[in-house]
Amino acid sequence: MSAVTSEELQQAWQKVKHAKTLPDPPTIKLPLFSIKTPIKTRLIGIQHVINTLEYNYTGTQYFDVNKNRSFKSIVSTAKDIVNETLPIQCLEAVFLASYLTANASDLERFPISFKSIAGTNVHRHIILAVRYQHNKWGALGLSRSDKLMYKELKYASLSELIQDFCHEFELLYHRVLKVYVGFPFSHDIHSSEKVEWRVMNISLEFNEWTDAAQHFDSFAKDAVDILAYKKSKGVLPESFAAKFLLHTPESESGASKNAIKSPDKRRLTFSPSTFEFPPAGYEEDDAAADSLKAGEASPEKDLPKPILVAPDRLEFKPTLALRGNLRS
Repeated sequence: MSAVTSEELQQAWQKVKHAKTLPDPPTIKLPLFSIKTPIKTRLIGIQHVINTLEYNYTGTQYFDVNKNRSFKSIVSTAKDIVNETLPIQCLEAVFLASYLTANASDLERFPISFKSIAGTNVHRHIILAVRYQHNKWGALGLSRSDKLMYKELKYASLSELIQDFCHEFELLYHRVLKVYVGFPFSHDIHSSEKVEWRVMNISLEFNEWTDAAQHFDSFAKDAVDILAYKKSKGVLPESFAAKFLLHTPESESGASKNAIKSPDKRRLTFSPSTFEFPPAGYEEDDAAADSLKAGEASPEKDLPKPILVAPDRLEFKPTLALRGNLRS
């Protein structure tokens, strides 16, 4: 299809200006679910709403994509997305999905972010991982690739879901460098608590997939308790670092101090084919590569915070993450 000239665009604009009748702007009709509606049907309906908006290829962001704010503020943006019906990208899709699933109390929703590289270009993607009744996992989201968004509620673990995404990245000639897992979203759309998007950050460059997978699944199991502790004490439990040895805090750049860097552990397999990671000295500045520009946090009213009861220490059983040398 040939490009539209400036003159043709001006002529089309004049026709619109002088048109006596114009169709009403498109609107989205949100699906209505009863308490008996199967969860898979609900998720398909919510994904259909996201797909209806379509992916934003314009290069212009129509909505506030600042993540450093409360869930209440994110819900407000999600409502704007529904009302405006303008194209969105992956982050806005997660905003919308978290809002539309908020009333499903038996559905846990975790933000999962991927940092990948294709050629010399660094890319970032985010989806909403969902787990129903502590059982099967799936995902909601939006992408230019239909393989990097919706996932049916069928995965036995969070690591299995993440591995499937990594495999799809590989098929698109991307190499996944890091995976970030956040705390589960609140079900209270009026919550003034800030959403925490990157609580556990795992580099896949130099770590065995088996070890990384155990970290993902262990975090998914304990996330609710860890979140309650942090809300009560203001910090992660002291045992967090000992339990999640491969975790790289946001303040650190490059590979984790605990990452396994021996030459025989620099290959990661997500499918029958394998791919090589960059040289051991390769480092990427997360902040510089991030395509999302953080704005000012939205002002929040002072609301009474709930009283949370948590033990003085949150103890974990010794991790099995670094035992053995199994390959996936």
